[in-house]
Amino acid sequence: MNFPTDFSLFLVVLVWGINYSIVKNALFHFEPLVFNSLRFLLAGIVLFIILQKGKQPIPKSKRDWLWIFMVAFVGDFVYQLLFIEGIHLTLAGNTSLILATTPVFVSLFAHWAGYENVNNKMWLGIIASFLGIALIILGGGEKVSFTNKTFQGDLIEAIAAILWSFYVVFFFYRILIYC
Repeated sequence: MNFPTDFSLFLVVLVWGINYSIVKNALFHFEPLVFNSLRFLLAGIVLFIILQKGKQPIPKSKRDWLWIFMVAFVGDFVYQLLFIEGIHLTLAGNTSLILATTPVFVSLFAHWAGYENVNNKMWLGIIASFLGIALIILGGGEKVSFTNKTFQGDLIEAIAAILWSFYVVFFFYRILIYC
C-alpha cells in the first residue's frame, strides 16, 4: 500500500464525487463564467506548483509547449465552458451520470493512442464501474431526468465528457512524464 498515492486517489474521488452538487449550488450565487474562472485560476496555480516540484524539468521545447497549450485549451477552456454551461442547463444528477462515461472514453482514447492495451477484463471493469456509479446516482438524492427540457444541457455535457477524456489522455499522460 502506497499511502501518498492512495490518499491522493481518495482525494480525487472525494472532490469529483461532491463536485456536481457543489457546482450546481454555486451557480445559484455566481454567474457560470465567473465561477468557472475562479476554478480555472485555482487549478492552474495548483498544477504549476505540482510541475515545479516534479522530478523532471518543466518542458522547454516549443513543440512540447504547443502540444500542452492545444490540449490544455481543450481541457481547461473548451471543456470548462461546456461543463459549466451544461450543468446550468440540466440537472446535477444528469451531469454526474453523463460524465460517468468518462472512463469509457478515456480507455478508448488511451487504447487508440497506444498508451494502454485495454483487454476484455478491463472493459468489464469499466462497464461495472459505470453501472456502479449509475446505481449510486439513481439511488441517491440527486434527481435524474432526461427530457426535452434538459436535452440541450445533456448534449453539452456529453460533448464535455468526450473532450475531458481527450484532455485526460493527451494532456495528463504527457504531463506525467514531467512529474
